[in-house]
Amino acid sequence: MAKLPNYNSYWVIPEEFMAGEYPGHRFNELQTPRRLDALLDAGITTFIDLTEPGERIPYEQILRERASYYQIETHYFQFSIGDFGIPSSENMHAILDTLHHALANGSKTYLHCWAGMGRT
Repeated sequence: MAKLPNYNSYWVIPEEFMAGEYPGHRFNELQTPRRLDALLDAGITTFIDLTEPGERIPYEQILRERASYYQIETHYFQFSIGDFGIPSSENMHAILDTLHHALANGSKTYLHCWAGMGRT
């Protein structure tokens, strides 16, 4: 099994579906590209973000830049769930549909919240 790219991440389905913490750097935004590169190097191309807008520094633009640099196509989806919260039925169906579609199309997927434990 491939080495895990970040400390608080784990394979849910080996080499297909990974879950974990926010992929940006918690304290130093300048480290975010390095952390995203580690996920991209692991083959991750779909990112499912369960954090709320404003909860963390957005990384979507940096992800686009890094994917462009590596000449790969990535997909980013945000389904906001409050910390210590649960998704609505509609939101849960949307998350599962997105995850199913990504995996069915062979896209290695990373699903995350802030710490990689509660909402994830």
